[in-house]
Amino acid sequence: MNTRNEIAYNTIRRTGQDKQTAPAIVLDQSSRNRVHHNFIADTEFTAIVLTAPRQLAFDSIVEGHTGYLGREFHY
Repeated sequence: MNTRNEIAYNTIRRTGQDKQTAPAIVLDQSSRNRVHHNFIADTEFTAIVLTAPRQLAFDSIVEGHTGYLGREFHY
């Protein structure tokens, strides 16, 4: 499982030069990550993308869970 990554103290500039929909940072199907103290500038699309498997979210709703367990976003 991809978990507990830290992306910190980076300067990320000019993303999306070759592919305009390229984000600067992608967190895909991972949890408990820390992204802090980064300088992101001149992006063509977006700075940070968070994704998760859609099926797990639907399964938790069908099974009667009140939330999407194990995947949290704190801001």
